[in-house]
Amino acid sequence: GYISTEFGALGPVSNLFPGVIGFHNRSQFIIFTYATNSNVGPQIVENEIIDTPWQLIINSSDYFREISNYNIQDTANIILKDNLDILIDLIGYAPGTRSDLMSLRLAPIQFSYLGWPATTASNYYDYVITDQILTPKQFENQFTENLFILPNSWLIN
Repeated sequence: GYISTEFGALGPVSNLFPGVIGFHNRSQFIIFTYATNSNVGPQIVENEIIDTPWQLIINSSDYFREISNYNIQDTANIILKDNLDILIDLIGYAPGTRSDLMSLRLAPIQFSYLGWPATTASNYYDYVITDQILTPKQFENQFTENLFILPNSWLIN
């Protein structure tokens, strides 16, 4: 599962994330996405409806959950019922974070990726997805998470 507050925004996470989904072997993975913001659907610009990356995310996910209006316990219950193996936070400590949900350990394995390219300095992320340029070897010991180092670039586009 993936969780983010930026899915509906016209920002980097929402623009890059559809590419992430495209790399999954869909016969081996079921994709859950959890939007912690309520900026859903197409946007209107100068009286013209435009599709945002939001629509790509909804259409590319097996299960899409808009969870912005739920309290922490109800949100946690929704995610727990989905019985995830992995939960990936795409925002980290950026504005609108829901790291409070990640602290509840809603999946056996939890990652930080994309929107927070640094350590979270917490014990509830098992891994941070990075590369050798973003996280040079001499800085690896400053991370509380294990490093999941991609062979080329951590940035998908």
